[in-house]
Amino acid sequence: MRWRPAADIAWELDPEQDLVCVMQLPTGQPILLAGSAASIWLALAETPGGVDVVESMAQLYGVPAADIADDVEAALRSLADQGLVEPVASTRD
Repeated sequence: MRWRPAADIAWELDPEQDLVCVMQLPTGQPILLAGSAASIWLALAETPGGVDVVESMAQLYGVPAADIADDVEAALRSLADQGLVEPVASTRD
């Protein structure tokens, strides 16, 4: 499944501390993402049309996608539950 940031999201990267601050506009609470959660967010933000995050993280960390799929999907569901990301509809022919 492909994912992307929700439309009403603002975010900022703090490269010195490897943190991403994400907030749903206009009234959401800021959420700090660190480590692999920050990596997941950056993968999403760098690909506006949506990205297969499991595959992207597997390539980034040099591990088989099957080994991290459950953890990455759980992180994405958590972000989705907070209204920060949304799945991208499949464009299969």
